[in-house]
Amino acid sequence: MDKANLKSSDYSRIIGAAEKILNEPDISQSRAREALEAVIRARSLGADSNPAWTPNALKVQGLAHEVLDELHEAIQVYEEAIVLNPKIGVKRKLDALKKRVVGRE
Repeated sequence: MDKANLKSSDYSRIIGAAEKILNEPDISQSRAREALEAVIRARSLGADSNPAWTPNALKVQGLAHEVLDELHEAIQVYEEAIVLNPKIGVKRKLDALKKRVVGRE
């Protein structure tokens, strides 16, 4: 079912399915990449034109980048999400990621 939702033309279904997939335990890198690509497609299908959905799309995109260990990208989209909706629920994640990135440099 998630696979069909990822391929949907309804950005809300895509974002919901991608978030569900990204919260699976032991998610594979290929599945995370598929979810990331679907969220980016959802943004182009209209999520970025809907102020209520843009922060959610950014949050899920950030989750995908985080699962894929693309920390700089995750930080960037989490920051964009927080600007649009300070209560989106990624502040702690963002702070933890920034500390991890500093620790790697």
